[in-house]
Amino acid sequence: MKKSFFVQEDLQKTYHNLLSRLPEPLRDDASTQKIVLVYLKLGGEKLAHHGIDVIIKQFEKERLVSSDEPQGTETSLGEEVDMTEPYPHELGGFEFPVE
Repeated sequence: MKKSFFVQEDLQKTYHNLLSRLPEPLRDDASTQKIVLVYLKLGGEKLAHHGIDVIIKQFEKERLVSSDEPQGTETSLGEEVDMTEPYPHELGGFEFPVE
């Protein structure tokens, strides 16, 4: 769902050029578009460029973290359970309670 907001005519070309620097998933994000517009209106093109650099870095960081999560979960499960030595009940032995 796109939210529309007013972009002044003199800022439209610069605004669209700035949006083209964003990764594809962020270009249609209304909150990201609004942030870029606020940076552009308050600080000009230089601040907007800096803001976009920060947005891109944050986006890449989140994407890396989300892609690493499933692999990290598998590794941590493998480290918790040692499957090299069989448990006594698997060998037909008895387990004595430890107090």
